Amino acid sequence: MAEADLDAYAVLGVAPTASQAELKAAHRRLVRRHHPDLVAPEQRAAATRRVQRINVAYGLVRDPESRAAYDALRRERATASRAAQEDLARRWEEMVGDAGRWAGRWWSRRRRLVRRAAERAALRARRSAAEAVAMLQWLVLAMLGSLAGIGVALAAARLLGVPTGFAQLVGLVAGWGAGWSQGRRRRLARIGLPPPALPWWLTPAAGVLAVAATLWVDARLF
Repeated sequence: MAEADLDAYAVLGVAPTASQAELKAAHRRLVRRHHPDLVAPEQRAAATRRVQRINVAYGLVRDPESRAAYDALRRERATASRAAQEDLARRWEEMVGDAGRWAGRWWSRRRRLVRRAAERAALRARRSAAEAVAMLQWLVLAMLGSLAGIGVALAAARLLGVPTGFAQLVGLVAGWGAGWSQGRRRRLARIGLPPPALPWWLTPAAGVLAVAATLWVDARLF
């Protein structure tokens, strides 16, 4: 890897005056963003090279001691005479090689952890973008379910010749419960979470039973 012109701060996207905490945060953000396991197959080779360069750059400034040596050598290279350039080039290659070996060890240990962190970050971004739409869809389905439940209940009441007041109440509860359950399932699917373990019909069924039990108790006691 030819890194004769490697500028660790430019690669990490921070100023040379950045703190160690800022360097660490920039490194983690970049390796998550460009993780080769999370891109299309045709982009994987380029992403791998990009992450290798990011890791080597951070390896040069990974701790105060390494960073001080890197900064000192950068200053020497910028002001040294032509006669001293050969020795500086050798020392630079040794420094970059040491950073590359550190980067290889770090990546072999952290690749899977970084991938999981990148996936969680991407999921959070998708959730924030989809949450408003999902909540609106949830509300709309609950309202549509209520209206549909009332309509079905009224039609059934007229067909069977039973009081429509009770039928409307039962239809409202059942329809709202069905719409609410379906809306919740679609919201979870939209933001990338697994569906609830309980079946969708349990909520409207519980609502109908609650209404029926309340009316039965009311008729018995009052």
